[in-house]
Amino acid sequence: MTSLRTMKGLSLQQVKEKWDEDAAQKIIMQSQKFIQQQMMFEKNCHLILTRKGKLFADGIAADLFSF
Repeated sequence: MTSLRTMKGLSLQQVKEKWDEDAAQKIIMQSQKFIQQQMMFEKNCHLILTRKGKLFADGIAADLFSF
């Protein structure tokens, strides 16, 4: 969860390894609203916060991991 705040972002592969495919899919679905709001983007199976998204990092992380 804290990796979301780093330059590399949150690795969806690591989510699959630590939890399971279902958890990764839920995070992907939850992330879509933040992608549309230009608060994050997906690159190379990583979710990365934009400058705008970093201002809301705690709220975004809480929302992504509320499964």
